[in-house]
Order: sequence, then C-alpha cells, then structure tokens
Amino acid sequence: MTPPLSIHIVEDEMIIASDLQDMLHELGYQVNGISINYREAIASLRESKPDLVLLDITLTGTESGIDLAHTLNLSFKLPFIFLTSHNDKQTIDMAKQTKPYGYLIKPFEKEDVFAAIEMVIPRLSPQVSGISDQSLFLPHGKGRVKIRMSDILFAEASGNYITINTKTKQFVLRKTLKEAEAEFLTKQNFIRIHKSFVVNKSDVTKITASEVTLSDNRKIPVGRSYLDDLKKI
Repeated sequence: MTPPLSIHIVEDEMIIASDLQDMLHELGYQVNGISINYREAIASLRESKPDLVLLDITLTGTESGIDLAHTLNLSFKLPFIFLTSHNDKQTIDMAKQTKPYGYLIKPFEKEDVFAAIEMVIPRLSPQVSGISDQSLFLPHGKGRVKIRMSDILFAEASGNYITINTKTKQFVLRKTLKEAEAEFLTKQNFIRIHKSFVVNKSDVTKITASEVTLSDNRKIPVGRSYLDDLKKI
C-alpha cells in the first residue's frame, strides 16, 4: 500500500487549522505540518516537502497567501488548494493568476475537503497520484491499494461517482466517467460501450447488438450509438 498523501496546512487561525488537521487524519491523509504565516511556511517547506499544500489566502504578516502561492510555483513547484472565506470576484481573480489546484470556501465540511483533494490527485506526479501505464492506486479504507490496469474489468458510472470493478474488488471514486477516461481509462486499453459503462478491451469475449460478455462471464449492456466502435476492437 502506498503511503498516504502528505499535506501541509498554512492557516493563521489555529482553531481552523486544528479542525482541518483532524479532518485530514480522519480521511486518511498525513499532515506534515502547520504554518501560520509566509516565513514560517517557507522554513517548514524547505525542511519537509509535502505532496500538497492547503493555503489560506489571508495570512498574518506583510506577505499574503497569494504571495506564498507565487513562491510555491516558482521555487517549490508544489501544488496547492486555496482556503478562504472570501468568494468575491476581486479575490478570485487574484487567486486565479497563481493557478491553484482548487478552492475551498470556509466554512467547509469534511466531505468538501475530501472532494477537493481527490480531484487534485490525478494531476499530481505519477509517484504521488499512483497512475502509470501499468498500474494505479485507488482509495481503499484509510489508504490506497495498488491494482494493475489489466485487472480492471469495467467501470460503471452513477452521477458524479464511478465504480471500478475487478474480478474480486470494487472501488468507488468521486469522478465522472469522462474524467476517468481522460485520466486512466484511456482508449488504448478501454472502450466506452454505453453512457454508463467503460470496459477493458482485452476482457471482452463476446459481442452482441445489446450486450458484451466479459472474461468473468458478466454481461454489460451496449448502447446503440457505441456499437460501431465496439465492433472495431
């Protein structure tokens, strides 16, 4: 199992920082430190580089979270998600210039934090995200489990969630099927056969006008508009 995602919190309100730290621990992430201002954050990040920074836009001192964001981009090459109680156009326009990986409006719930972080993970480096041509890491319990891409039989969509199915396990991700296709269920190995299903090409053993049969004998429905592409595999 891969180590949990390492996150550094930069927040000058210690009650919020402490609550956020508790949320992250409950979600299975590792908190490698809390900083309350620009200078403290720089010193800490030089000592221990996290995978991701949760950064308050408004910080105590002469340098703001926006200033720190520019430094993270230029000197540390670290991804960050902004935390703020301000959602006015001016603040958002300033924040956008630093190209954050996300934006959390206070007050936020644990579910909001989880969604924001999980949406970032596929954009991180392969070593952190766990995505490669041969394998990927998927959330399981309080950690992440490595599975081979070839072990994925199919993915099924349900709203903004998908279920990744192997022969023995299921993994639920907060992600659309379209996003999963762009990130790891690529056309090289997988094919969309229905608005709600993507299957592993190598596991298709039989094709009819209404369904495909997979290597474990499961039958998956075929949408009419996808049949022509399916016949080409």
